[in-house]
Amino acid sequence: MVEIPSNFIGDFKVGDNLVYNAGVLRSLCDHNGDGGLNKLVVVQVGAILEAALGQIIYRAQNFNREGVPNIAEADRLEIEGKKIDKLNNIIDVMR
Repeated sequence: MVEIPSNFIGDFKVGDNLVYNAGVLRSLCDHNGDGGLNKLVVVQVGAILEAALGQIIYRAQNFNREGVPNIAEADRLEIEGKKIDKLNNIIDVMR
């Protein structure tokens, strides 16, 4: 088990959702001995990544005073003006 600090989460409800989905992912992996649940595992991982990356961007856009650890201010300023509404846009912004 690996503990991941949650200080990148800016929205409490999304944090709860991430914890719930991580538990579902763990359960799927535990019961995927024959690989029959691989597609569900990939979908679950995608949902978790989308929410996590979205929260990093949310913090960069809305937590201007605190800053975002490990993101240079120049990068944070570039992210601040971007619109995110789809996973593809999130990936483009994170590049």
